[in-house]
Amino acid sequence: MADDHDGSNHYVSMTDMMVGLLFVFVIMVAFFALKLSRQQLAEVEKVPKPVYEEVVKERDRLERELRLLRLRSVSRFNEQSSAQLETLITRVKKRLDNSGVQVAIDLNRGVIRLLGVDLFSSGSTILRNRDVVRDLSKVLAEESRCFVFLDNFPLGKSECKGRVGFIESIYVEGHTDSVPMSSGERKDRISSNLQLSARRASNTFEWMKTSSLDLAAFQNRDAQTVLSVAAYGEQRPIASNDEPAGQEQNRRIDIRISMLQPRDEDEVEQLRALIKQRNDNAE
Repeated sequence: MADDHDGSNHYVSMTDMMVGLLFVFVIMVAFFALKLSRQQLAEVEKVPKPVYEEVVKERDRLERELRLLRLRSVSRFNEQSSAQLETLITRVKKRLDNSGVQVAIDLNRGVIRLLGVDLFSSGSTILRNRDVVRDLSKVLAEESRCFVFLDNFPLGKSECKGRVGFIESIYVEGHTDSVPMSSGERKDRISSNLQLSARRASNTFEWMKTSSLDLAAFQNRDAQTVLSVAAYGEQRPIASNDEPAGQEQNRRIDIRISMLQPRDEDEVEQLRALIKQRNDNAE
């Protein structure tokens, strides 16, 4: 028993010794680390003030350039996207012209324009010329496929490669002239030009969906249906309402297409990744 007891004391003393050595080692490491930090700080303090200020100035300049590069990246993407929209609208008009359907376009506003005189009778909300709307819907759906989503995936065809941007919305907008509705023109419980434009836009919208199931199903990046309705009554004239010719131009249906506009470089990169995904789907 005596031998066991002595062995136990020997084991405990060795453990204490190892703990002590480890403690000393930690203290030494901390000491040298602190000494090194002070030496580095001293070296920094030895840098001349003009040199330090020049380094800070150069850092600030590089940061400004980086911000500008990021802004240019966003601006460049939006410019390319706007150019694609102009091409899309121009292609739609050309195809409709070739098929005998006359529409006007406004590239600055992203608009394909249908004059109301050919679509509705005076004071009426019943769509009269459905063939024009049907042909427009089908062509617009075919030309828009490269810029939309379906079930959270960007659609793609072989001809989509090289195209930049995505459609945010396609609004069917109703507009009227400024002439108040007469009592004889008031039909369908409509008493104002705003109500008249809203009903006309809604009826055009419904026929567009019926004419092209693809167009009705197209979505934007946020999985929202791109096709929608807006009404402005007499609030947004494109010509003077003082003459009958101007009034006729103001009685219209506008198809306004807007492209998604990224806000920063991170969003640009996200959109470029989606474009790559679209191109891969087209292969």
